[in-house]
Amino acid sequence: MLTNPYPDSCTFFAASLSSKLSLASLPEEESFVQNIKAESRKKSYLLGRHLARKALCELDPTLASFFIKTGEHNEPLWPHGLIGSLSHSTEIACAIVSSFERTLALGIDVEPIHRTLSQDISRKVCDESEKAWVQAVPAEENLRLLSIFAAKEAIFKALFPLYQKMFWFDAVSLSWENELHGFNATLLFEPHPQLRKGTNIPVNITYECDHVTASVLVPQVTYTPRP
Repeated sequence: MLTNPYPDSCTFFAASLSSKLSLASLPEEESFVQNIKAESRKKSYLLGRHLARKALCELDPTLASFFIKTGEHNEPLWPHGLIGSLSHSTEIACAIVSSFERTLALGIDVEPIHRTLSQDISRKVCDESEKAWVQAVPAEENLRLLSIFAAKEAIFKALFPLYQKMFWFDAVSLSWENELHGFNATLLFEPHPQLRKGTNIPVNITYECDHVTASVLVPQVTYTPRP
């Protein structure tokens, strides 16, 4: 299963869609999936919420039955004082949660390695420097494009709760950094007073379980660990 890409300040769970759930689905979750036609989408939604509630329980056992609602832009709505991120494919799901005291922003995205993205997607997702990186190794072109797509999805999930406005793929510019095992993301807008235009955010990229995983964590600059 996916390796935890986050520090100890976060709680992470991942599982395959065939996994047995250790927490019963909530009535609200079962009601929500009645509006989803595809069976695989129903399973991935329920597994993602299940993993998220497991992560919440690690921080506060009273949250085992907390219903994570869905916001206007399909974002999960977390309990007060906590933040998190969810992602799933037709095969796996994962959830990450932390306290807002420690962590300013969290985002994760998983994409199946066998997913093929079109040139139209490339034009929408990539700026010119990113296109050049994607096309630099023809044999890896689709994998590199998937990596950029996953990275920008993870960045959106991390920053939208702070910004509370829609923004698009051109809001950040990515450059691959070997020492980071991922991208350096330069913000081309200001989503938060702590994240000014020009701020660089690392995006970790891993390739495992036939998936590309992009993970983002922005710590609170004012956080001091308790002794």
